[in-house]
Amino acid sequence: DILVIQDDLDLPVALVGKVPVLFADECMPSFGDRIYLSKTMPGRASTVPNGKCLGKIIDKVKDLEQKSTILCSVRINF
Repeated sequence: DILVIQDDLDLPVALVGKVPVLFADECMPSFGDRIYLSKTMPGRASTVPNGKCLGKIIDKVKDLEQKSTILCSVRINF
């Protein structure tokens, strides 16, 4: 599920489900990789470990680095 807030300064937040994710430039994403928050680009994901794992890449498209967003399965436990 995605929570969308109608304000120019707010961003959509995924708590659980299949969602398109933007990745930082520091990683080479591929199917099955675990995702984390990026250390270098706020608001982006990374495959470089940084804290808790947020989910996994489930997009099977070849050349994922060429896409603007990558489909991921996200599950954040509170």
